Amino acid sequence: MHIWLDAVVRPGKSGEEVRRKREEWINQGKEKLILEKCKSAQRFGIIGAEPQRVFWLMETKDESAPKLISEHFSDVWEIKIYKVNPQSIGEVLKEVEE
Repeated sequence: MHIWLDAVVRPGKSGEEVRRKREEWINQGKEKLILEKCKSAQRFGIIGAEPQRVFWLMETKDESAPKLISEHFSDVWEIKIYKVNPQSIGEVLKEVEE
């Protein structure tokens, strides 16, 4: 299963608050845990976004993996979680034609 997380810093939250949450994440061993739960987990920062915005793309069989991120960071980030289906343009075209 592929999961897409869309995260935007909550209004009024400072860069320092975001940094502290990231430090907690590392210090609590959650970085290692997310890597154990996922076949892949990539974080993408949007350059120049204001407020700060990031996306995560995860491949996992463990449905608790995205919740680990959303529960830890939800006080500083507004996070939406989506199940996604990777497809080539050719695959989408075939679906439309059927």
